[in-house]
Parts: sequence; structure tokens; C-alpha cells
Amino acid sequence: MSVPAKVFFCGCVATSLGIIGYIHYSQVRDRERMRQGPVRDMEREARRRHNIRMQVEQIDLTKKYEEGRDKQAVGDEAGR
Repeated sequence: MSVPAKVFFCGCVATSLGIIGYIHYSQVRDRERMRQGPVRDMEREARRRHNIRMQVEQIDLTKKYEEGRDKQAVGDEAGR
């Protein structure tokens, strides 16, 4: 074999090995992400429930504040 043929052959082998290595790495990474999917879903659902709970709490506090403010305004008007 000539030198250019050997260089070309080695280049093809190196490229093939690089492609195979990248595909293997990509598959391992994808498989791990798929395993983490249900865990992320549970965490997302817990955060969503927490946010809803906080929103309801905030609405209740706002209503109490507005009721207190209204009572105070009525008391101020009656005192005049």
C-alpha cells in the first residue's frame, strides 16, 4: 500500500471510531435523562402544588387585609 492510501485508511478508521464513541456517549446520556424524567415530573408537580398553596394563602391574606382596611375606613368615617 502506498503512503497516501495508509493515511487515508487511518483517517477513516479514526473518524469511524470517533463517530461510534460519540453515538455511545449520546445513548448513555439519553438513557440517563430518560431515567430522571419521572423524578423531574414528581419534583415539578410538588413545586406546582406548593405554588398553588402559596397563591391561595396570598389570596386569603389579601382578603383579610382588605376587610380590615374597609372596617378601619368605616370606623374613621363614623368617628367624624
